[in-house]
Amino acid sequence: MSDWSLSVRVRSNNPDHHLFNNHGTWWCYFWAIADGIRQKRLRVNLHTRVLSEARSKRNSLLKEGWRKHLDHKVKGNPHA
Repeated sequence: MSDWSLSVRVRSNNPDHHLFNNHGTWWCYFWAIADGIRQKRLRVNLHTRVLSEARSKRNSLLKEGWRKHLDHKVKGNPHA
């Protein structure tokens, strides 16, 4: 697999960056980029209805957990 990097733009005035609520459940979305050309949009279900928990899970995901989700998506499981 190529060397992927996370593409994240954070606006300090938006504490809910990269979060969206889908029928009561919080999700996180972000982009991973390889070779400066290829991109994968990742959407991860955070399995919570509580915004403060979603923010905490998002922070952990963007710091260290995103590669696991990328590995599943690149290996052919688009629903990971």
